[in-house]
Amino acid sequence: LTDFIGKYVYIDVWATWCGPCIAEIPALDELQGHYKDKNITFLSVSIDQEKDYQKWLDMIKEKTLEEIKFLLTMPGNRNSSKLT
Repeated sequence: LTDFIGKYVYIDVWATWCGPCIAEIPALDELQGHYKDKNITFLSVSIDQEKDYQKWLDMIKEKTLEEIKFLLTMPGNRNSSKLT
């Protein structure tokens, strides 16, 4: 998190299996556009399970999500992936 010192951070928690989360992607894109070139970072944290890694990766590419993305593997697995 030291990368974000001095910035506002918008944290979006989502999952590929969460219909309402996916439905909110256009609104998140609009919000990011509104705050483009401002002192804010959009951090998207997925709570998908490790077995769904490829599904997560495919969705990021399909939806062209541009913010910083993390896959927080659950439960009990301390590994995570960062895709920027």
